[in-house]
Amino acid sequence: MTQVRLAGLAGCAKGYLSLIESGHKGPPSDELLERLEDALGLPRGELITAARWQELPDSMQAEIELLRNERLLAHRLAELLDDGSIDESGRVVGALERARCSGELRRIVGALGGGQRTADTDEDISMEVPVINAPGIDYRTGLAGTPDGYVRAPNLTDADAFALRVVGDSMRPDYREGDIVVFSPLQKVRSGADCFAMFGPDRQAAFQRAYFENENSSVRLQPINSAYPPIIVPRHELHGLYAAFSATRSVTSGG
Repeated sequence: MTQVRLAGLAGCAKGYLSLIESGHKGPPSDELLERLEDALGLPRGELITAARWQELPDSMQAEIELLRNERLLAHRLAELLDDGSIDESGRVVGALERARCSGELRRIVGALGGGQRTADTDEDISMEVPVINAPGIDYRTGLAGTPDGYVRAPNLTDADAFALRVVGDSMRPDYREGDIVVFSPLQKVRSGADCFAMFGPDRQAAFQRAYFENENSSVRLQPINSAYPPIIVPRHELHGLYAAFSATRSVTSGG
């Protein structure tokens, strides 16, 4: 549905709708949100709930996301424990063993154990994140075998977080080849953020700075190194866009 069509159905100006969608205007009135819900066929109250969430301070959103993430992780761990079993030789089989081999169990334990912040300590929230060897693979469909190691990410509790090694010099001088960058799918992607993108029919992968353009109808993947040209990706060809959370670098004598 075009913005012109949606604006007509909701009884508002197309320009105002564009400002809301691009994030340059805050949430509109509940009356307009209800008309937008009806025009889009959404359940009543869905947009209003989203608007209330957007109005919360960032610190409160972070605390709620932390609690929500811990609840989901605990539920997943319970599923694995229920499905796992011990065979006659004493070997663990079933979903629990598969989760151990894939690294999922290590991530869950890291998030629930090593990532806890207690009320009487200032210890940072952190977890171990798998470094994916093949950057073209979707992190949600598997890690292409065993992850290429793990990296500890302070102040992170996203169980779906993953890390990649930088290849090439398109993101210099901010990033060098060999740097490990952690990406968090839970983190909101804002225009101008450094992101891992998957796009196109053959699911190309790139680590670039992402800018939303043409009223969010396309994304410009812009290398920091001016020697490389940008890539313009229509939104419908974008399969994934994940914001960088942190980066680590190995210090060598060669600088």
